[in-house]
Amino acid sequence: MINQGQAQGVFRKDINIQLITPTIIGTFFHFHMNRSFFEELLDLKTDEMFNNYIKNDLTKHIQQTIKALLVYEN
Repeated sequence: MINQGQAQGVFRKDINIQLITPTIIGTFFHFHMNRSFFEELLDLKTDEMFNNYIKNDLTKHIQQTIKALLVYEN
């Protein structure tokens, strides 16, 4: 998919494609491995609040990060 976007001129050509997956997974696992820290920092008092934060906020953050890596800046 990234190669196709590069060929179409939508994505930058200087992307290290092999690091995209570790960036996504690393962010997700870091959040989970440091759950108690983030629960206190973000005032996530219940499992539901924690899971909702992942579903909404963390997912959006990861998407924005990957988009920033892939897309040309104007």
